[in-house]
Amino acid sequence: MSQQLIDNGAVIGYRPKLEYTKPIKQNTASISGSPTDASGTVQYSSPLNGLSNSLPSTTIGDVDYVVDSIKSLMAGLAAKFPSGTLKEHGSISTLMNAIAINDVESIDAFISAHKTNINGSIIPELIGHLYTTSTRMQLLRDTLKELYYGSKNVTQEEIEAMDANNVAKLKALEVAGDAHKINYVAVSYDAMLNRSISAEVFAVNKQAIGMSKIPNSATHLTDDEANKEFVAQLYSDVNKDLDYRQEAFEIQQTVEILEKTLYNYYNSRNDYIALYNIYNGQEAFSMTHRLSDYQYRVKRSLENVIRTLGGNQHYLSQMTTLEQEKNNLMSNYSKLSCKT
Repeated sequence: MSQQLIDNGAVIGYRPKLEYTKPIKQNTASISGSPTDASGTVQYSSPLNGLSNSLPSTTIGDVDYVVDSIKSLMAGLAAKFPSGTLKEHGSISTLMNAIAINDVESIDAFISAHKTNINGSIIPELIGHLYTTSTRMQLLRDTLKELYYGSKNVTQEEIEAMDANNVAKLKALEVAGDAHKINYVAVSYDAMLNRSISAEVFAVNKQAIGMSKIPNSATHLTDDEANKEFVAQLYSDVNKDLDYRQEAFEIQQTVEILEKTLYNYYNSRNDYIALYNIYNGQEAFSMTHRLSDYQYRVKRSLENVIRTLGGNQHYLSQMTTLEQEKNNLMSNYSKLSCKT
């Protein structure tokens, strides 16, 4: 997928045109306003209701919640770290301070010092996995802010106000009988994207919670002291598996790919909208067949966004399984060592 994204020409940093209204031809007739129910309450269109329930600001708020949740999980793990396990890297505050300033070199050095110590603690590398996930969630949040609002520095309150104003304008158009001025293609696809992102980030959070519980549970394996060296061998094998999975993830699921999937979505989405606006419902339009082709491109780019986000969930799931196995081996090795 990474080569496909490079070839698609996604450019990071530009601002796509994301308006939900469209240019109207002079001879386009108005249509009746939104219907009302028996009580006289205005019934808005399904696409508009969908957007109202899946606003960009709501999705960004969901991502923010997951970022904060993962930070809390890391702090909880840090509180359980046994001090004095190593002289040079014996204080968990060293790792947490490095995380606070994104000092990747110091983070890696601390985790590496503990990763192959069967008599040590598994907590630093668990924090490392959660840190990697947290940084990707923050990038997702910042990219969405750039795309929708032009700056990653806007506050949650500001974007909620912008969304409320935007939806109010769209609803006013429907009530006034000017629904033909709304680009329902953009409304529908963006609502779908927002819903999908929210679902994926909450799934990531669930996996993160599961990983944070590993130190609290260890399965007893054997009481036979003769198995001590074999337990150490299994521990080494798990470390190799962890290294392999992490290297594969870093190659296949880079932060650049995460950014590009989002920009590619907006590229294909805007191309489809441009063609749709040209077509504008003309049955005899000679390029009608291209609508389905462009729609497929949007669908495929949307799937790539979800697949990339799903990669975070899959990564945590795989790592949780391996880290749980590793924790079981460390716990059992410790008990066998006490007998000798």
